[in-house]
Amino acid sequence: MTTEAGAPASDGPAEHLVVDGQPVAFAHGQTIAAALLAAHRTSWRTTRAGRPRGIFCGIGVCFDCLVTTNGRRVRACLEPARGGDVVTTGPVSPEVLEVPHEASHMSSPVPPTRCDAVVVGAGPAGLTAANAMAEHGLSVVLLDAGERPGGQYYRHSVRAESAEAASPHFRTLRADLDRHVVAGRIDYRPRYQVWTLERTPPPVPAPAAAQPADPVWTVHALAEGPESAAFQVVAPAVVVATGAYDRQLPFPGWDLPGVVAAGGAQALLKGSGVAPGGPGGRVVVAGSGPFLLPVATGLAEAGVRVAGVYEASRPRNYLRHARTLAGQPGRFAEAAGYARKLALHRVPYRTGRAVVAAHGDERLTGVTVARLDARRRPLPGSERHVACDTLAVGYGFTPQLDLLVEAGCDVRTDTNGTPAVVADADQRTTCAGLYSAGETTGVGGAALALVEGELAGLAVATAAGGPVEETRKDRLRRRKARLRAFADVLDAVHPLPADWLDDVPDETVLCRCEDVPVGAVRAAIRDLGAGDPRSAKLLTRAGMGWCQGRTCAVATAALVGRLTGSPPDVTDAAALARRPIAQPVPLGVLASLTDSAPTAAMPTAAMPTDDSATTDGSPGGTIR
Repeated sequence: MTTEAGAPASDGPAEHLVVDGQPVAFAHGQTIAAALLAAHRTSWRTTRAGRPRGIFCGIGVCFDCLVTTNGRRVRACLEPARGGDVVTTGPVSPEVLEVPHEASHMSSPVPPTRCDAVVVGAGPAGLTAANAMAEHGLSVVLLDAGERPGGQYYRHSVRAESAEAASPHFRTLRADLDRHVVAGRIDYRPRYQVWTLERTPPPVPAPAAAQPADPVWTVHALAEGPESAAFQVVAPAVVVATGAYDRQLPFPGWDLPGVVAAGGAQALLKGSGVAPGGPGGRVVVAGSGPFLLPVATGLAEAGVRVAGVYEASRPRNYLRHARTLAGQPGRFAEAAGYARKLALHRVPYRTGRAVVAAHGDERLTGVTVARLDARRRPLPGSERHVACDTLAVGYGFTPQLDLLVEAGCDVRTDTNGTPAVVADADQRTTCAGLYSAGETTGVGGAALALVEGELAGLAVATAAGGPVEETRKDRLRRRKARLRAFADVLDAVHPLPADWLDDVPDETVLCRCEDVPVGAVRAAIRDLGAGDPRSAKLLTRAGMGWCQGRTCAVATAALVGRLTGSPPDVTDAAALARRPIAQPVPLGVLASLTDSAPTAAMPTAAMPTDDSATTDGSPGGTIR
């Protein structure tokens, strides 16, 4: 393992965790997962079936990296390492959650905070939205799961200069945020997990002759840390900018330690200064989409030997969209820059190829790469083995829609069948007072997210009665249309392979949380009458684990659609994205939601409708 560009993640001295009784050094600002990887620990727990698990998604989506820290079950990729922390790993099931007595008390009810608008997510879209609203005099609460603002795109280490030197745009966004925080216009709260949005009727009924008043929204969040404090904020407007996570397709061995999501590899490198593979290691980058280029480049520049980049699509497909692409010359310059850097590091770049299997016992030792035919199925006889100890893989991204879908927002699907929230030209969803910006409206990259975030912020300011320059909004809408057209081209050039799962063996793991193999879903369809993704889930438990189907839902839906002849529709997409409780919540927090605090009554989301939300039943347990 190595730190970014061979430099320490912090200028300060190394500190130590105690992991399974042994000291493990870490640099200030690193996560527990980064510290374990830097200590050459690639796995630290096992599933019920005895499969080893370590880090996979790298951003808190998959729950593969669970450890126990000072008696609390945490995701190692999110939890900051602290000197003296006692970390326990081992073969424990994630369903068993023991909370120490002092942490299992019921929290006292806290009256909710009130403001003009809430923003969920401090990535490009969320930062821009919050700054735009504060600029127009609104009071804003900005909640983010990360420890530092910027989201995945602007993710940076604790060293202040790391992101700012690389991105002048982020420096401007951060300066604006800091200015509004100091002025009291933005209440910025990092490491807050939002677990549901609650619609509340207007406090005063509107006269019969008047236009009905819009509802207000209560945002329920949890402050991460040793004391999981509940937090509620009430506002007439909420901008949801929760981003996206890596989309995955299963293949034999994809659950081995050493296989990580492409975004997870980048998150480790940018956020903790730890590169999977490290000096002397060999990394393969594979999947589909332009995101593979910066991932491979970042790893190579960090001193890792990148054994190859394997892109499932073929660049010549871009030629069919020359007119749209001509309007984005900057994107080609960016891609050319990555290509030059990969050539400088002698990294092979191959198109029309994919990793079809990963090999190893307790950890990854190599992969099988095959050429793909016109239907993107592996060509028999084209397979070759590539030795590596890390595989960074991803097939684009899936928007994080939990909060919006549960709130009742309409959903659409893109050309790949990926769900996205329906939003109008000014980012209003179909639920009054709810706005969506960035990847939640359809994956389109940081440039589009910045535009949509600003549009959402201006729309909220307009609804609040503030003076907003209409020409500014018109200019943003035109730019949004151009960027969305470009994003649609990327979707078309990098489609999900419709026939891919036909060649995946039955024993291949589909649901990583519940150890459900592909064959179980095939049998549910063939023998038990499962005809849609939800029935397949109920019959096999695929998608009922801690990640609530975020990792396997796309593949499960594709498999069911392929075998039944009915591809997932909008209804299926919405059902797959629906999670009544979006994040793990201690039962004591739910118990604190009493009528003694305005708008803090128990939300209907706290009553799960199926096994996607479960608890171990103990007083200090966690519902998920």
